[in-house]
Amino acid sequence: MMSGTATQLPRLAIIEDEWLFAGMLQDSLKATGLFTVTGWYRNGMAAIEQILQDPPEAIIADVMLEGTITGLEVGMTLKNQLPNLGVVILSGNLDIALIESLDPDNRYGWSFLDKKTIRDIDSIVYAVDAVIAGGIAIDKSILPHATSTTHTDYPSKKGDICHNTILTARQHEIISLVAQGYTNSAIAEKLYISERTVEHHLSSIYTCLGIYATDSTKHPRVEAVIKWLNIANHLSPHATSSSATFINEAGL
Repeated sequence: MMSGTATQLPRLAIIEDEWLFAGMLQDSLKATGLFTVTGWYRNGMAAIEQILQDPPEAIIADVMLEGTITGLEVGMTLKNQLPNLGVVILSGNLDIALIESLDPDNRYGWSFLDKKTIRDIDSIVYAVDAVIAGGIAIDKSILPHATSTTHTDYPSKKGDICHNTILTARQHEIISLVAQGYTNSAIAEKLYISERTVEHHLSSIYTCLGIYATDSTKHPRVEAVIKWLNIANHLSPHATSSSATFINEAGL
């Protein structure tokens, strides 16, 4: 849990046109003692104008807003000028196309949560923490099941060891846990294996997906999950579940 005085707490802005939901969200976030809520906006254009003048660390925006632009457009506009801004998008109709619509060079610091599956404020706190850290948070409703993990079809630096193969059940289990925000040590504890074994599996997953962990300009954990989602969605776009899943570069 974060600590410090109110002036040191991460600052959030809420962009939501439903009065009751916005009020409850604002009160719940303040009650956690983890954030300072700097403002609440119903209109996307008004939010952009005010936030650019006094940027917070993150925003929480509904897709559907009062006015002519959506919450997703607000997020894209703001991140073009504030690339380190964390953006949590709330929607009642999530689709992987929302993630695919993002600039490939600026997919970090985004969250997509389904308003229908949010059970408590902890889910939103978790997402905000992830995007402030430069990670992403993806609702589990669009994560693939093990049976829908697809052919990787990516060339491997080690020859054809991963070419036209399917991720093993254990690899799928581990990449799913990475997507849920588990650290390597937490994965090891959950699966009753050593952390070194987790690292070995992750290295194999990166190779199979064509992710190069030595590339300092990329976040390998995030890149691996995004590529995994894209591949699985290509063959099985209707994976379903109900809870939210979070990813960040540190796996936190």
